[in-house]
Amino acid sequence: MTITPPSNSTPPVPAWALHRRLYNWTLSLAGHKHATLVLALVSFTEAIFFPIPSIVLQIPMTLERRERAWRYALINSVANVVGGVFGYGIGFLFSDTAHRLLLKFVSEGIVNSVEEYCRSFWLLTVGAVAIHPYKVYTIAAGLFKAPFLEFLLASIVGRFGFFFLSAALLYWIGKPARTFIEKYFNIATVVFGVLVIGGFVLYKYLHHA
Repeated sequence: MTITPPSNSTPPVPAWALHRRLYNWTLSLAGHKHATLVLALVSFTEAIFFPIPSIVLQIPMTLERRERAWRYALINSVANVVGGVFGYGIGFLFSDTAHRLLLKFVSEGIVNSVEEYCRSFWLLTVGAVAIHPYKVYTIAAGLFKAPFLEFLLASIVGRFGFFFLSAALLYWIGKPARTFIEKYFNIATVVFGVLVIGGFVLYKYLHHA
């Protein structure tokens, strides 16, 4: 994942590279006079259909005004989770159709196994952190009929954790944190998801010890 905006020396993006052009356009919105509202809209729609992760906006906005790091993280988190409810609803609406289509390619046992995995709060939480753009996670959770309350709680834990951790790194470290997030984005989100689960398991163990 690359979040650095294109410079004047960067070769023009080909017309066919629609995703890259959309990415650059999204990144340019960080300087919009209503950037906070734009962040909320991008975050909300990312959970339903928009292909660019909202962290793309949160990073440059936070570096520009680091005193607003927590505000941007909160807006990004809330909008993402609310949008996720709609994404889940879309997936759930077409779940029966998707089930029938899948059975043409894989066995019912495999489909049932995937649905069983989607009932695990821990796996749902890891997915909420590690899967980008978020719409892939929300729609898939609906398609495989993940329990809604578990899905919602996992989304709150995963998305708030991810956006606030990013805000903390940007607030305390600044631009070097941006380089780290850009370079290790995919690996970092998976590791963070596992750490979140480990923290919950450890808390549960100590609480009942």
